[in-house]
Amino acid sequence: MTHVPPAARPAARELAWLFAVALLLRLAAFFLHGCAEHAAGKDAWSWGYESGCIAQSLADGHGYAGQWARAEGPYAEHAPVTGWLAPAYPYGLALLMELGGGVTPTTAGLLLGIQCVLSALTCVLVFGLGAALGGRRLARVAGWALAFLPYAIWNAAHTVWDTTCVAFVLAGFAWLVVRFGRDASVGRSALLGLAFGLVLLVNPAPASIVPAALWIVASASPSWSGRIARVAAFGAVAFLVVLPWCLRNREAVGSFAVRTNLGVEMMVGNNDLANGYFQVKLHPSYNPDEFRAYIAQGEVPYAAACMERAKAWIRADPLRFARLTLHRARLYWFGDFPWSDPRTEGTKSAASDPGSWVKWGLHGLTGLLCVLGCALWAKRGREHRALVVMLLLFPAPYYLTHVLERYRFPIEPLMLLPACAFLLWVVDRARGSSALAPGEPGR
Repeated sequence: MTHVPPAARPAARELAWLFAVALLLRLAAFFLHGCAEHAAGKDAWSWGYESGCIAQSLADGHGYAGQWARAEGPYAEHAPVTGWLAPAYPYGLALLMELGGGVTPTTAGLLLGIQCVLSALTCVLVFGLGAALGGRRLARVAGWALAFLPYAIWNAAHTVWDTTCVAFVLAGFAWLVVRFGRDASVGRSALLGLAFGLVLLVNPAPASIVPAALWIVASASPSWSGRIARVAAFGAVAFLVVLPWCLRNREAVGSFAVRTNLGVEMMVGNNDLANGYFQVKLHPSYNPDEFRAYIAQGEVPYAAACMERAKAWIRADPLRFARLTLHRARLYWFGDFPWSDPRTEGTKSAASDPGSWVKWGLHGLTGLLCVLGCALWAKRGREHRALVVMLLLFPAPYYLTHVLERYRFPIEPLMLLPACAFLLWVVDRARGSSALAPGEPGR
């Protein structure tokens, strides 16, 4: 019989409790809001947008195609092959559609139930990261904070998009890097590359954090030859993992890439209407004229033309682009003030919606605490600084394109670590000051 060290038993019990409570909170939100029933009577677009439409095409036997297919207007006429999204989430959703009979409450229940489990497991991963970076105290605070975080619960229980999955795989990869990166052999570096390649197949946005991962992997060797070998092993295996999908995209749509939408995202974020957000009026999924141009030109030429439109706009007024980029960075980290948020829901503005104020307060506070915690961790160990670099690099593409709140959620679990570390540092400082005797000089 395997002997379990006594110290490991309390940790295992606490992790079990953390997972169970986090899962129950997410399932409670799922059942109380009737999230599965929201799929009743909807088509793939109104339920799952691009992911839903591609999954529906796969489930119907039409291939990886038709990311905007629906009954209205020109969108009902064409379902071209696409490389718009990375494959993992749409293929997984297609499998669930086959099991659930299409866009049905059964399919929604299966999908959102899996997302609730992944979100609860992310709390466990954050606990492990906290233990590696700051000990059991930070692990507990960060892990339980994520368990009760409202938008972590809501994304898992309600949102048909890959955000919860990306948060899970990114937290898992960060844990692997922190736990094994510094002592990585060439073989272990290759395994880390394997993990990162799988992350990219879920969503390629984390590609921007590569420098931080390579920094840790390279530091495992004291010699330049050893560093180069480890970096090469990491990069080669990651490349081999995504290679089949990139080759498929080159063959199907003419682009050797994991995703093909960058040019369009640049265009809808950099134009005369630009305010930092996604401009629905210019996107081919909502603008019939843009959609017709997309069909006429083909996906890759259309995206390239959109990139040229964005570049021309940037060249015409680089100062405006610079201000807009700074504005998007502020939106990403701190959100938009409700009184100046231009978005509306029906006739309700953000300023008149109490929920928007609560959402903005929580979003902005988390961002502020994370930034302060990153400043604190910049003076800590290499793993601390690597995580800071990951947090700073991940949003870079959104600074250049456009921002939505859900774009931050994949790194929200990681953000809680420096945020909670800063709060604990403040508490410790306050306790140290209050413990001083009257008249005793400060320490």
